[in-house]
Amino acid sequence: MPKWKGLAAIDWTLAGVDAGVQMNYTSHLYAGEDFDIKNLDAWRTYDLHVGYDFNAAGKVTLGIDNVTDKMPPVTDAAFNDNIDARTHNLIGRFYYARYGVQI
Repeated sequence: MPKWKGLAAIDWTLAGVDAGVQMNYTSHLYAGEDFDIKNLDAWRTYDLHVGYDFNAAGKVTLGIDNVTDKMPPVTDAAFNDNIDARTHNLIGRFYYARYGVQI
């Protein structure tokens, strides 16, 4: 398990428009002596989003997770693949659109 895992975010809002950036961080970790790849590097990804609030008509948000499409470090300690899905997000760059209405 990594010693540190966390995120930091900055959001901005003005006149119905909002935008933000988020950094996701997983520190380096030691897999153990039983594995060929003993040390896994720290991993950092960035997410971006922008939205507009139409008041009663709802809110639209567009975003990109893992903007740089950075893949997690490879390890032979993983169960079924070469990336530890319990520690790292396996999805690369991900685009999304969201529409929401408050009831």
